[in-house]
Amino acid sequence: MMKIVDSKLQANCLQEFTAKYLEEHKDLIKYVAEETEKQLLLHNVSQQRELLNALADKFNESTHTYVGQPMIEETLKAFNCG
Repeated sequence: MMKIVDSKLQANCLQEFTAKYLEEHKDLIKYVAEETEKQLLLHNVSQQRELLNALADKFNESTHTYVGQPMIEETLKAFNCG
C-alpha cells in the first residue's frame, strides 16, 4: 500500500513540477514554436521556388516556349521567383 501512495505522490509532484515549468517558460516555448513555424514556412517556399524554377528551365529548353511563357512568368511572380 505504501508503494502505491509513494507512486501517487511522485506522480503529483511531477505533474506540479511540469505545470510550473511550463508556466515559467511559456514565453520561451512560444518563441521556439513561432521560430520553428517560420523556418518550416521558409523551407516550403524555398522548395516551391526550386520546383518552379526547374519547371521554367525545363519549359524554356523546349521549342514551344512562346506558348506558355506568360503563364510561367505570372506563376513565378506569384511566388516571388521572377
